Amino acid sequence: MSMRSAFAGAVSVTALSVWLVGCVTDGDGSVTRATPKQRQSAIDSLTHDVPPSSIEMARGQCWMEQEKKKNVNNLDAKIAAVDACVAEKQRKYPNLPPAG
Repeated sequence: MSMRSAFAGAVSVTALSVWLVGCVTDGDGSVTRATPKQRQSAIDSLTHDVPPSSIEMARGQCWMEQEKKKNVNNLDAKIAAVDACVAEKQRKYPNLPPAG
């Protein structure tokens, strides 16, 4: 994989993440724009040590922790570190629903 395609992939993932943070779903399944407070809350939930409310949120927090580290090129090691982090969060927060 060339450096250019890796960079393009990272930019695409970041753009998609920012776009998804800007949306929120209603109870009926429709998607509406999130308020600035909701967007900031979603960003804070991934970048700060907020107790996760779901396994997906825990995975997102763990992934963001790995993104901050310098050695992010080895995807297998990164996934293993995320899995270990999620297991640690499940021990730390016993009310976190199990993966599945």
